[in-house]
Formats: sequence, C-alpha cells, structure tokens
Amino acid sequence: MPDGVNFKRRLFLFDKPSLALVVAGLVAGSMFSGPTVRAAILTKANTTTMNVAGDWGGTAPAAGNTGQLDATISAPNAAALTLGGAVALDGLTFLGTMNGPVTVATSASTLTLGTSAGINMSAANFDVTLNCPVSVQTFNVPVGRTITLGGGSSAFLSANISSGLGTVQLTAASAKTFTTSGGTQPVNMGTPSTGTGGLVIGNNCTVNGSTSFEPGTGGNGLVTINGGTLNFTGGNLVAGRNATGNGRLILANGAITVGANIPIIGFQNATGELDVQGGLFSSAGA
Repeated sequence: MPDGVNFKRRLFLFDKPSLALVVAGLVAGSMFSGPTVRAAILTKANTTTMNVAGDWGGTAPAAGNTGQLDATISAPNAAALTLGGAVALDGLTFLGTMNGPVTVATSASTLTLGTSAGINMSAANFDVTLNCPVSVQTFNVPVGRTITLGGGSSAFLSANISSGLGTVQLTAASAKTFTTSGGTQPVNMGTPSTGTGGLVIGNNCTVNGSTSFEPGTGGNGLVTINGGTLNFTGGNLVAGRNATGNGRLILANGAITVGANIPIIGFQNATGELDVQGGLFSSAGA
C-alpha cells in the first residue's frame, strides 16, 4: 500500500430478516417500477373520417390520447370531415401548418374530449367548425381565430379555465342546447374593453347553467349573447371575480333568463359590467 494513503475497509453486516427485506424490496422494485406512460399524440391522416385507426396513423382514437391536425391532411379533406362514429380523445390540437379550415359535419355520434386538454387552437392558422355534438370543457383560442360549435353539448365548459383572445361561437341551423358540466365555468377569453372575441351565444343556441358562470376569473373574460339564450337554474352570474379579473357580459340580441333566488350578477373586487344593449333580461325573482 503506498505511503500516505489511508485505506479503510468497511464491512456491512445484515442479520437475516433485514437482508430478506432488502432483497424483497429490490425484487419488488424491479417487478413493479417502469417508465412513465405518456399519452400518445395522434396525427390526423389524410382521410375524411375520424373514428378508426387508419384515420390517425394506425392507432385508434381513445381517451388518453391527444389528436392533432397539421399539414398531413389536405384542405379538401379537412373541410369535409365526419366523425364516422363516436370519437373520444383527451383533446384536439390544431397546428399552424394546416392546409385550410377544418369542418366536421353534423352527426348522430359525439366527439368526447377530456376535462383538461379540450380544444387547443393556440397555434392554429385556420378556423375550425364542429357541427357534431361535442363534450368539451376547455378552450384555448388565439386572437383572430374562431371555433364554431353547432351541434350542442351535454358537457360544456367546466372548472378548468378557457383562455385566449379568440372567439368560441355557438351557432346552429336548428335549436341546440349546451349544458354546462358542473362546478364553476370560468371564461377568460376575449377583450371586454372592445367587445371582441370571447364566448358568443348565437342563433338557435341555448346555454343551460346550474352552477356559477364567471366571465373574468383572474383575467379578462367576455360573453356576448347575440341571438341565443343564456339560461340559469342555479348558481351565480359573476362578471369579474377578483382583483385581477375584468368581466363583461353583453346582451345584444337574445335573452338572459334567471331562475328564482339566483343572484343575477356580482362584482367581487374586480371590474365587471352587465351591458344590456337589446334583447330580454328575465328574472323569476325580480
């Protein structure tokens, strides 16, 4: 051993029970630990249906996966999509390389999206129209972009915040209902000061809410009723929820109907506005 080197041997001794526990732990770890499973991103193929594996590069759409549309699908096919059957995904993302606007036709089946991913158009270069029934609870739509929903929804919005300066437009060829999905519905979309973007409730569309509806929750939020109806059977109607929330509710044409014993509007340490320009504002408790 070289001079000046202090070498020590350390001997670790285990009694039999302790050793057995260590070995058991190592075996259990090797058996049950593994790589984290991540949701797959499925790219829409150049087909006009959406419900089978061939429509998504070989993997059938299912909850836990996110679908995306990009340059893979041609402009004519993107404009002529049909569900082809029930479709479930965590979310749909529309990228900035699309070849043209996206339209999904009317359907007896439903497009069901997850509670958090929802519709993401933050990078989209074209608008989107979904005329099929949808279950969608969050939106991210950037300035200048519009997503139009025309098929109704049994689970619309949620406690997860929708955001962006773009527009979620509800417009239908025949009467459709969009029923909120529980919890509060925070809408941080659009620009309240200019009245542009946000959620627009248009012709033949009724939004039914039984819990609090909150444009401007910790951010700017705009909801415009222009031809449709915002109907409350419970909860509160709150424009601007806290010090950083600026909410505006515009009744341009259409109706706001509020059941008995429901607070019509509240401003909670924020800038909020109920702007009645036309239409009918009806409260059973008034």
